[in-house]
Amino acid sequence: GIHSAVEDALKKEKQLLEPGAAQLSRVQARGRLPENREQLHSLLMAEGDLAAGELDVPVEWLEELSAEGRAVYLEQGLWIAAEQQEEYRAVLENPESEAVWLEAAMPVIRRMLRYRGGAGALQTARRYGLCEGEAERVLQALCESEEAVAREETEDGRTEIRYYHGELYRRARLETLKSRREEIATCGPSAYAALVLSRIQRTAPPEECLKSAIVSLEGAELPAGIWEELVLPARVKNYREALLDSFLATGEYFWHMDGDGRLKFISGEQVDWDTAPRVPRELLTEKERLVAEALERRGASFVQGLGGVLSGESPLDTMLALMEKGIVRADSFVPVRQWLNREKVKKAPVRQRVGARVKALQAGRWDLVRPLKALSVQEQMDRCFDRYFILCRETAAACHLPWQEALALLRVQEYTGQVRRGYFVKGFSGAQFIRGRDFERTTLALRRPAEDMLWLNAADPAQPWGKLLPHEQGREFVNVPGTAVCFRGGVPVALLERRGRGLRVFESDKLWEALQLFAGEFRLGRIFPGRKRIVMKEYPAEAAEVLEACGFIREMQDYTLYR
Repeated sequence: GIHSAVEDALKKEKQLLEPGAAQLSRVQARGRLPENREQLHSLLMAEGDLAAGELDVPVEWLEELSAEGRAVYLEQGLWIAAEQQEEYRAVLENPESEAVWLEAAMPVIRRMLRYRGGAGALQTARRYGLCEGEAERVLQALCESEEAVAREETEDGRTEIRYYHGELYRRARLETLKSRREEIATCGPSAYAALVLSRIQRTAPPEECLKSAIVSLEGAELPAGIWEELVLPARVKNYREALLDSFLATGEYFWHMDGDGRLKFISGEQVDWDTAPRVPRELLTEKERLVAEALERRGASFVQGLGGVLSGESPLDTMLALMEKGIVRADSFVPVRQWLNREKVKKAPVRQRVGARVKALQAGRWDLVRPLKALSVQEQMDRCFDRYFILCRETAAACHLPWQEALALLRVQEYTGQVRRGYFVKGFSGAQFIRGRDFERTTLALRRPAEDMLWLNAADPAQPWGKLLPHEQGREFVNVPGTAVCFRGGVPVALLERRGRGLRVFESDKLWEALQLFAGEFRLGRIFPGRKRIVMKEYPAEAAEVLEACGFIREMQDYTLYR
């Protein structure tokens, strides 16, 4: 049923997946040869004409059938059943009219394609003693009625159009799809984890790394504090707040906070500029309504320019309230940082509070958040492929992609060769797809997973264990910001819990390398960037000596690492 539905959907599709030569040959292979002249006569009745050398049968059987008046030899070098002599005479002799001749020739040549294999127009013309143009007209008519399929083939440097029987060609396409699936080897979940984690850290300049991180996570809604607390520092070497502010100032991407304190980055190209901003006035206070209406009239504005809206009162606090509700945004990330640190700022000395307020006032222009263009299913699929390489039920859920709608499109794209289907990763559901252009690179990476060691926060969106993949037995951990995990080849080998208070080790032989790397990453600000020191209170006894060797300082029963 699925295959029939896909065929219907592809009636107008011109770039279907072409069957392989081996599959075409296999579907045209003959099961068995006739064992006597009676079976040979039945074969002629079913398969039409037979040329010398096409079947390994004794010529005496044909002579005996001819003597009995049951087989006829034609001048074109073909044997046919006597019962079909009139049918072939209508094709091979002068026709009464073009339309009558074409109608008579189509079943004859269709049988040739079905039982003698694919052929070009010239080959067909020579077989039946026709002009090449006549043969081509019949073959084209068969293609128009979907009884034949034409495909361009190159042999010995010469390109020609070759025609195949429609049903056999479709059957060969199914065989090719089946063969492509069977040739795929299933890899363990750690190989997939290594593939996803391999894109975290890059050696490019910080500005380029930042843009790559934002683009790869476009549309991902994360708690606002997560972005600069763990996501961006892990991907950008020597990350600084000014890098993000400078990037946002270009206008290529902007941030948007929803009402639950979650934040996402969106490309400016996705904004629907033809639709006016939607302001829920009934949910706003009087001050918020006045500021929102002022922005609606004036467009993007600096806070200082809105000073008269509230009768001389600074609209900054009102603007932050509108930002929290997802109604406004700014040109920099400063307001988000102010909102995240609002409780800390309240308790700070007067001088620090004034400085924070001045900084917020200089955060650039504010504007209403405009509606976004709805992403098509294909665009959502491309975003999922870019982020997770493999599209399946689990990765689709992580991208909030409607799986059944995606699957309806994917099954068509498998026929066109745009995607490859297979059971690539153990632990994922059965229907798994890789983009055709990424297939070789992705499957090679799965077969040969990177062995690099990496520390990553457990709450990072690229950390797959416990989210996309089930935890391995004995290596479970909680996916919260206070947990940092060390991976080797995609496998968790050690982790720090409760912001470094506790150390768990899964592979003792990799402990020294893991802690040495952690000390370096912590000092560079890639892991736990907001902390000035790590105080480890719980650790295996055998780790004490390694901790000291890696730069941890013993203080009573604890080990401390300073930035």
